[in-house]
Amino acid sequence: MDKTIIRAERHGDNSSTVTYSDGTTAILPPDDPGLDAWLAAGNPWLVAAPTLDDLKARAVAEIISYADGVTAKITSQYPASEVASWPAQLIEARMAVNGMAMPAPSVLQAIVDASNGALTMATLAASVIKKATAYNQIVALVQALRVQAQTQIAAITDPSQIDVVVETLLAHSKNTLNGS
Repeated sequence: MDKTIIRAERHGDNSSTVTYSDGTTAILPPDDPGLDAWLAAGNPWLVAAPTLDDLKARAVAEIISYADGVTAKITSQYPASEVASWPAQLIEARMAVNGMAMPAPSVLQAIVDASNGALTMATLAASVIKKATAYNQIVALVQALRVQAQTQIAAITDPSQIDVVVETLLAHSKNTLNGS
């Protein structure tokens, strides 16, 4: 008796587990000719149910995506090169506030020079420190959210609890960020 495929289940790595008419199973690569013929005959793929680890990874990715969105609301208002200069600007701002000599070249000095007298080093330094403090508070909140999510999600043993944990963490984060 010939063995024919009666069921094919695709996995995340594109390999497939097939069940044959005699009840045996095999793992096949995605380009297996027997599997290709079976699929060409109009037979459907069965998609493997995600494992608990798959569900956990998706949940953590959802939290990270949310966190990226929170910080992007701020960073998207500036060119990427300017955002990349924020740590240097903060260092220079602290140097200016403490009366230290600026490095050459100085990002803040370039901004002051470009302002044609609208900004002084003192006002710019104070503004940079104020904005950096506010942004760092937001970053600390989203980092805490990520750590909480990774810790709590890793401890889950029941898949039905994943959505509950994610929803609770997101609700708490939104309340915290909105000052509630």
